[in-house]
Amino acid sequence: MGPLVRRAGTAPGPPAIDQTAFAAFIASGHYDRHLHRTRQRYRARRDLLTAALARHLPAATTHGISAGLHIVCSWPGLDEKAATAAARAASSTS
Repeated sequence: MGPLVRRAGTAPGPPAIDQTAFAAFIASGHYDRHLHRTRQRYRARRDLLTAALARHLPAATTHGISAGLHIVCSWPGLDEKAATAAARAASSTS
């Protein structure tokens, strides 16, 4: 018998009360509503960020903005090290 089989027989699984509560949360529709609200919030934040980028960095091109929590932004002539240093300096003063 391998170590994984032995462990499976002795290791406790996730707490049953937590699993039961989460199953009820999903079955009641609360989880779907939570995801919907969260996606709306993140979409609004992403839209604000892309609008600010368009306003302040018109030469910038954004990618990956249709979904998710990230945006990839590139623009010609950017010195990445200088931009990183400027961002670090700006964040330490605020």
